[in-house]
Order: sequence, then structure tokens, then C-alpha cells
Amino acid sequence: MNLGSLLFGFQGRINRAKYWLTAVIYLAFVAVVTVLALLVDLGGLFIALAMVIYVALAISSIAVGIKRLHDRNKSGWWLLVFYQLFAGSISGFDS
Repeated sequence: MNLGSLLFGFQGRINRAKYWLTAVIYLAFVAVVTVLALLVDLGGLFIALAMVIYVALAISSIAVGIKRLHDRNKSGWWLLVFYQLFAGSISGFDS
């Protein structure tokens, strides 16, 4: 499995090691973007670029989460349930 299909493919399975590898990749990527934001003042251009990067990371994290659920013999739709419960607990609407 290459890095592109690991990060952006929605089919297949990944084990815990690959799941945590992607978490380290995300952390390193966000750290680099944050350091660049602090060092270089590009104003609105950097904000627009960072938003594009964070949308790509969000799509990638959904793909990785779905593949991890597939490895646990669960449907990828369980990720939607998790995000709904998480969003509800943050917004204060959990009952």
C-alpha cells in the first residue's frame, strides 16, 4: 500500500500500526504548517492555503478512520455515528 492510497483511499483495511503512522504524519504536518505560519507573515494568503490543507487532512482522516473500521469488521458508516456523538457532546446537545 503506497502513501497516497493509505491517506486518501476509502477501500481496504489498515492495522493499528498504520493507523498510528498516519496520526504521526498528521501531527508532523500540522506542526510544520503552524511553524510556517508563525515564521512567515503572508496574511490572507496563508490562511487560504492553510484551509485547503486542513480540508485535505479532514478528508484523509475520514478515509483512514473508515479503513480502520473495516479492519475491525465494522462498516465505515460507524464513523458517522462517532462524529455525530462527538459533535453533540461538544455543542451541549447530548441527552
